[in-house]
Amino acid sequence: MESISWPKAWQPEARDALLRFIDGDDRVEIIVGDPSTSIDGTVMAGFVYLDGAKLMIVYDHTGRTDVHPWLLLAGPVLEVVDLSGRRRRSIYRHPNWTPRRRS
Repeated sequence: MESISWPKAWQPEARDALLRFIDGDDRVEIIVGDPSTSIDGTVMAGFVYLDGAKLMIVYDHTGRTDVHPWLLLAGPVLEVVDLSGRRRRSIYRHPNWTPRRRS
């Protein structure tokens, strides 16, 4: 894998958590924001892939023309969630952030 241009302010632990999902078949949810002030953060979900050295995320990877990829947001990362399978599984959470409970 060529060198990755990680988004600004991503923590090394969040990078390590995301590595296995790059160019894979499993979707992830990535939440970014300020851990001291964020309630929910900003959420992106989809398949992560490399476009050259840039990390991109796209919700649907069927190649439809109405689906557009995005660059990953700058960070810091609050949480990375594995969306494969039936249950959501947190694989990284910022140590200084507590997410709001889902009802």
